[in-house]
Amino acid sequence: MNLDEFIKERSTAGRMDSEGSFTVDSLAALRTTLASGLPEPHYYLFHILQGLIQSGATEIKVAIGPRENRISFLDPERSFTDLEALAATFKDGLSVASNDPLEQVMVGMTCSLSDHMDRAEFLYDSECVRVTEGGLEHLTTVHPSTPAVVLRRHLETGLSFSWSRIWGARKEEFRIRKRFEHSPVPLSIAGLLTEPRNSWRRGEQEGHFALLEVAVLGTDNHRGEPLGEAREVEGSAWMLRCGSSHPEPKGTDLVIAPNLFVAALDGTQPVMAQELEHRWEFRQWTLCFTTHTEGPAEIQFVKNGCHLQTHQADLGLPGLRIVAPAEGLKVDASGYQVVENDAFRARLEEARALIGKAVEMLKAEDLRGALLAGGDDPDEVLSRFNWL
Repeated sequence: MNLDEFIKERSTAGRMDSEGSFTVDSLAALRTTLASGLPEPHYYLFHILQGLIQSGATEIKVAIGPRENRISFLDPERSFTDLEALAATFKDGLSVASNDPLEQVMVGMTCSLSDHMDRAEFLYDSECVRVTEGGLEHLTTVHPSTPAVVLRRHLETGLSFSWSRIWGARKEEFRIRKRFEHSPVPLSIAGLLTEPRNSWRRGEQEGHFALLEVAVLGTDNHRGEPLGEAREVEGSAWMLRCGSSHPEPKGTDLVIAPNLFVAALDGTQPVMAQELEHRWEFRQWTLCFTTHTEGPAEIQFVKNGCHLQTHQADLGLPGLRIVAPAEGLKVDASGYQVVENDAFRARLEEARALIGKAVEMLKAEDLRGALLAGGDDPDEVLSRFNWL
């Protein structure tokens, strides 16, 4: 007996079992659908912050508390004065992958209801847009408020809840600080501003450091690490020396993976060393040539101040650690993974061209004197960069 005969032999007509009616909670369905697209439930916070940064908000302060999360900000671009437009994004349909700042904020507020929040409110002057399990409301408030997004938690009691919320708050603060460390707009989290840390290019083994970090100037996609006490390099018009390959251990990222030299490109042209101090902080690309000797380059894409997922690619040299702009690239349905299409491959070609320009700045013979002056063994250091 073949499969078709077997199925036909056992097929019977269906029969009515019962009938009735049911309802669909459209808000719950929307909330669940949106939240399922996020890599993790807490990413709703990242969506709200991306929307604020993209809209030009300043003085963004994040307070994670046991009863509520509050994100206050200033709105110099007046991007959020029309709360009707914000409410309309909810009614018109939402997408996790949207790059519209109003929609990003509303997606984050809606998804927060799937992560132990009772309601999400956007406050601006005397208006409030509130999202709860019952739907969306646009209200007028008695007391004017500075712009803020307030996410209120379920009311729970008990000692175990108190301790879990304290621990949970610290984890949420750490996640935000890590994701937005390169944000062009510093975020104040529990009173401390975010700042770039060079742990993003630190290796698993001891002794890793960067020979050169190159800032490619342009649109303010992200910030770089503070320049510190940089010194001129004899014989070079565009490089500065700002570290040693053998720092005294002090337990901080800044001494675990220092830069030996720094430089900058304006487009494809080197920036004079005396200009670096005033133009170093904001950049479009960051290229680091490190002592990692194996594996492809690691590329950390940044969009609206937020780190997306890290990509790996063969760019012709070992030890490359790159922070790159994600603007103009397509992201997947989660909003946090860059799609590897033609635009992505064109961005990699742009990276290769910038790497070539940076390599032109490095001449082994010019570095020897600078390494000796800084107390480094030039043969030992340069042996780690055999492509020079």
